[in-house]
Amino acid sequence: MVGDAAYASGAFAGLPDNVTITSRLRADAALNELPPPRPPKGQRKQGRPPKKGARLPKLSQIATDPTTQWVKTTVRRYGKTEHVMVHAFRCLWYEAFGSQQVQVVIIQDAERPSGYELALISTDLEAAPAKLIERYADRWPTEVAYEEGKQQFGIGEARNRTEKAVQRTVPFQFLAMTLTITWYALHGHHPDDVTDHRQRSPWYLTKTTPSFADMLAKLRRVIIACQFHPGQCHAPKPAEIAQVQQAWAAAGL
Repeated sequence: MVGDAAYASGAFAGLPDNVTITSRLRADAALNELPPPRPPKGQRKQGRPPKKGARLPKLSQIATDPTTQWVKTTVRRYGKTEHVMVHAFRCLWYEAFGSQQVQVVIIQDAERPSGYELALISTDLEAAPAKLIERYADRWPTEVAYEEGKQQFGIGEARNRTEKAVQRTVPFQFLAMTLTITWYALHGHHPDDVTDHRQRSPWYLTKTTPSFADMLAKLRRVIIACQFHPGQCHAPKPAEIAQVQQAWAAAGL
């Protein structure tokens, strides 16, 4: 499981052994060292053994501490290969995960070694720090899909009432969204799509690939165009003309 800082909470304490969670770590998280090992039976003191060790400094203090050991690591995230400085350690975040050990990964920009760029926390103790960084970055396409689905495709707008309808409608809408992308990749894409869009909107200086909005607009134009068959002599109806004009306006033509 991967999520933002809001997902790292006590709600996920005690996960099964085959489930891990990796998320962004809040800057104000109260971290503790691992509890000291219990002494031999004959040397044990009375009372309950401590559940956690000493309180660790804040992340900002760890990042600026001259004794902190940084390791230069190569990661692939957000479509780019980057070199970052990483400091990883194990500890407890007792308020969120109780006595379960966690791995903290502090990331520092190799070109701007001041403070830290990002801090991650994971219950996956076996994964290397670079793997956790890439895993957290891989969540971004899912976030984009949610935003595009809600804002552009209308996912979640159905006013369902029954339980089964609610459970079925949103997955079906995401399926229809997937079919739109698949159609564009197989039949709708043209090399000049991005060039045409940049001519209409020259302020998109960094646009190099079609967006989902481009795919959706082209599918709508194709569907509307298919409603008009060549060879028919009768003039289109005013409602049909208005529908085409609205499609052009939505596509920015």
